[in-house]
Amino acid sequence: MENLINKWVECGIKNSIITEDNKELIIYGIYQLFSYASFVVLQIIIFCIFNCLLNGIVFLTAFIFLRKFIGGYHADTRIRCFVISNSLSLVYCVANEINIAELYVIAALIAAVCILGVLAPVENDNKRLSEREYVKYKYKTLAVLFTEILIGVVFKFLKFANIERAVFYAIIIGAGFVLGGYIKLKFKNVK
Repeated sequence: MENLINKWVECGIKNSIITEDNKELIIYGIYQLFSYASFVVLQIIIFCIFNCLLNGIVFLTAFIFLRKFIGGYHADTRIRCFVISNSLSLVYCVANEINIAELYVIAALIAAVCILGVLAPVENDNKRLSEREYVKYKYKTLAVLFTEILIGVVFKFLKFANIERAVFYAIIIGAGFVLGGYIKLKFKNVK
């Protein structure tokens, strides 16, 4: 894919559409666009295979909103990132299919809220946080977290259990990313 993007950009430079100064930025932008587009298409395919398109979109939306502020685990390579990102939807779909008892979901949700409340945001090599940024992201994490819990509870009372579970699973999986990032950061600092 990188060769194709490079050829497009070189063609753009040759035709005076792109300047040499913007070459790296354009390459990065096109690569990100293709990465996000392929991610979304694959997510939709996964959700359709498991017959949970609406619930899957709710899950992914809740996860992305939360993930934006919590930080946590980030893969070291693009391929690993792609595999892990797409695996999270498979984890959601399988958890949704096996219909985990409500008591276990609530227990996992409580644990997830504690993990997120205590550890998030977790910085990584790509995103170091100043004290001011940490406080800002902590506040935003808590705001999104409690908003999502409220949304999940409302859907529970409206008897939309699948939508409720989609939101709650997003929080639980988000906590897993935070815990993974926290552990990775601590082991890296020990070396």
